[in-house]
Amino acid sequence: MKRSLDLRLLISGFKFVLQQKAGQTKRVPWQELLANTMQQTADAPAFRKRDQVRDESRIAVEIDAMKVSYGEKISLFRARTNRNGKHNAIKMAFSRALKRTKDSTGKLF
Repeated sequence: MKRSLDLRLLISGFKFVLQQKAGQTKRVPWQELLANTMQQTADAPAFRKRDQVRDESRIAVEIDAMKVSYGEKISLFRARTNRNGKHNAIKMAFSRALKRTKDSTGKLF
């Protein structure tokens, strides 16, 4: 498999070797355990920050269009984006998400 170095895989590989040397994995060689781990990480969908930012902006626009109080909008944004943190941090994230959706004329695009 041609992959760039991933320190998490390197650490997993070291753990598998140590487990084998300690006699904890007699049936499966460490190379097979590592190959399986590499395959699992390759199959997982890649998380992209820009996708999260785009999704949060879309959610913020939908919530902002609702006829509810600002506090309720913040609560909805927190719930729909699975954000944790202090109320002020969520308010800031909501504001930033809305600002990203506006062009220089102030219209939504």
